[in-house]
Amino acid sequence: MHTRRAAHRLLHARGGIRALRASVELLTDEDPRVRRAAAERARNLLTDPWPPALPLLDPEVGALLDRCTGLVGENVMRNLRRALLVPDDGTGPGR
Repeated sequence: MHTRRAAHRLLHARGGIRALRASVELLTDEDPRVRRAAAERARNLLTDPWPPALPLLDPEVGALLDRCTGLVGENVMRNLRRALLVPDDGTGPGR
């Protein structure tokens, strides 16, 4: 558990897609404290600063956002997808 939490902190400190990828992977961790920390870090990464420092037009970002849908409201998610030019289905530019 401590190793996963330490690795998550290190990857989160790097920011960008690495941080989002690490947080998303831990959203289903067996430890509820790790899940809570991952959810909080993902939520913060997606909302502050705006827009988040993630690559535009990236299908992986779209897939990661799909897995974060419950962390932020629908309007925030829609605005994220538009800002990052990621459509709802992950296939092309945002609307």
